[in-house]
Amino acid sequence: MVKVDKPKGLIRYASENSITSGVKLKFNARIKAYTSVLLVLLSLLAFLLVSRTDLDVTLMRTSGMTFTKLPDGRISNLYNLKLVNKTHEDIEFTLKLENLSGEIEYVGSGELKIKKEDYAHLQFFVKLKKADISNWKTEVKIGVYAGTEKLKTITAKFIGPEVYN
Repeated sequence: MVKVDKPKGLIRYASENSITSGVKLKFNARIKAYTSVLLVLLSLLAFLLVSRTDLDVTLMRTSGMTFTKLPDGRISNLYNLKLVNKTHEDIEFTLKLENLSGEIEYVGSGELKIKKEDYAHLQFFVKLKKADISNWKTEVKIGVYAGTEKLKTITAKFIGPEVYN
């Protein structure tokens, strides 16, 4: 304000009432409440940003398909996998069965790489021996690995023939 020959303090945070009566702004209960709500919201936002995962994975059995009996006696299920890369780097990944001995066979020649800030769809078969199937719905745990680092563990149901003991 000095450069335009006006008194200092003309531009300020003040109400008309505080200017006419000369009373300065007080840090009252309402301002304290709004400040605390703003701090809670900012800390929640910071927590959500820090705790988010780099890779979002959704695994579902292909709908409308039951199990398939293979000529060698194994049972297979077809799964759809959707991966979302939330990082600024490409991720090369592999899938491994965690809780059962079996095989994962990928459909098509899709590469196992997700580009930065992108998503990928992948279809694959899980092939299990009949001895590994304990019920008509068996839980399968699949690990998603980037090199040797485990990124996520996902679970799905493996549908097989009814087991009679």
